[in-house]
Amino acid sequence: MFSTVLKEITGYFGKSFLVSVFFPSLFFWMLNLALGALAAGPKGVLSRWQNLDGQVQGFLVIAFFIWVLFTAYILHIFMDELTKLYEGRWNLLKAIPRTMRKRKKERWKKLRAQDEELDGKIRALKARQAAFEQLLDRDAPPLPYGTQVDVPTLAQEAAVLYDQVRDWTAEDYLDNEQWQAMEEQLGNLQTRILALSEDELERHQAALGSGSKADLVFRAPYEFLNHLIDQLNQDRLAGYQKWSVAFPARLSWVMPTRLGNHLRAAETYAFLRYNLDAAVIWPRLREALPEKFANRLGDAKMNMDVMLVLSTLALLFGVLWGGILLAIPEAHLALYKWAAAPIVFLIGLGIARVAYLNAAQSALSYGELLKTAFDLHRWEVLKLLHLDLPPDLESEKKLWGEICGLLYRNHPLKVLWKHGE
Repeated sequence: MFSTVLKEITGYFGKSFLVSVFFPSLFFWMLNLALGALAAGPKGVLSRWQNLDGQVQGFLVIAFFIWVLFTAYILHIFMDELTKLYEGRWNLLKAIPRTMRKRKKERWKKLRAQDEELDGKIRALKARQAAFEQLLDRDAPPLPYGTQVDVPTLAQEAAVLYDQVRDWTAEDYLDNEQWQAMEEQLGNLQTRILALSEDELERHQAALGSGSKADLVFRAPYEFLNHLIDQLNQDRLAGYQKWSVAFPARLSWVMPTRLGNHLRAAETYAFLRYNLDAAVIWPRLREALPEKFANRLGDAKMNMDVMLVLSTLALLFGVLWGGILLAIPEAHLALYKWAAAPIVFLIGLGIARVAYLNAAQSALSYGELLKTAFDLHRWEVLKLLHLDLPPDLESEKKLWGEICGLLYRNHPLKVLWKHGE
């Protein structure tokens, strides 16, 4: 019987309903029944069940599944509202989301400051590179006639400077005192090496030639700077990727919760890139998506929804049974209720927290697919609206602004419709 009912439910509501709300609701109510029987005494409940007529038992089973289906359907209807609740869009108790948003804004500012700090370091290091190139290209003043160059000492000084510069960090290169000291030492070494004749350079090739520390000291800072700039660029890219998916681009768009910020970052992506209001265009774009991509997007949304439903039911379970264990003095577990009640509540709260974090993580995948949908398939909306594709990005931004104005505010559209094509 269960398989037949399940088949009918699946055929009517679809996979998303079954996975996102029906199975979590079924598990929730079965767990409640089991704990209710445990609290009332398993033997007594089993005895009363066996004494019931078979038709009554069947009626109760059907009634239970109808109740599960009803609660699941209610959750399904209010799924958008539930998502908004977890995003921090609270109409009541506004002081709580306001405080949460303030904390998220501080986090946003911190990540933005880290990005700007890395950008400043990269620019400064590139300026050091340019200064170093000028240092090597300068005309060194000649030494007084007859001055003897102590090559072993020169090579030793170059070796010490090379070992020092090799261990420098970005902060060392940006330290003006250290940089000026290195410039002076390099200039002094360069002047003495250039004072050597071709014969002397050839004779001291081992100490001064290619591969020696005297030679490397002139190339090493530039190469080290390149390496540091590449490393900082990678760090900045990693930080920006973390920031751009975890938060929206503008401070005013920051939401009170992690889930809300993940979804807001995806929702505002199209506006920043294409001047396109996702809330207006998405219902049109959704109908134009290829089936394969739409299925992937639906699965990503389903993964997020099921975690939100689990989080809600786990929290409800903890609060419900924490209260029941304290409120029923004649319960089978009454002797342990003062220990069991907080444990049950904490377990429910812990599961709810884990499920919420998983929902926030699933929102990242869902958000990336939303961005991809606009990147790859937004032109399908233009085709369905019988509009020509714009020749460049700036023209496209202007066109999307006009389309959103028409659909949302009934503003006149300046471009020509292609009716009948």
